[in-house]
Amino acid sequence: FSRDPEAVSAEDSFRDLYAFITPFFFISMGLQVAPASLGTALPIALVLLLAGTVGKLLGTVLPALLVTGAGSAFVLGLSMLPRAEIALVVFDQGHQRAPEFVGVELYSAGVIVTLVTCVLVPVLLAPLLSGRTSSE
Repeated sequence: FSRDPEAVSAEDSFRDLYAFITPFFFISMGLQVAPASLGTALPIALVLLLAGTVGKLLGTVLPALLVTGAGSAFVLGLSMLPRAEIALVVFDQGHQRAPEFVGVELYSAGVIVTLVTCVLVPVLLAPLLSGRTSSE
């Protein structure tokens, strides 16, 4: 959003590097999941997913209703659901620095929530956005 052409061109130069490195970040996070922990991590992931979904929807939809309609507010709220890099970095750092608080199950649950929200939300959003115009 910068009006400085130099800043925009400098940021553009990192686009290919970002596209190349990003998959390795997600792969490394996924590889740290202990398969044996998935059974106990799933109920934790469901609680985190439910709490995060309700919190993000309420925190986004309610304020958006002040300036737009319910349909647009819901689409905005839904688009805010995916948890990706930041959530994984927090889980990873917590797991590395304080494994007594962020154990294997909680770390695995965080990765599951990230996976579910990053895969499911675009699938849900696609049909909602297909008929919209920029004025809605």
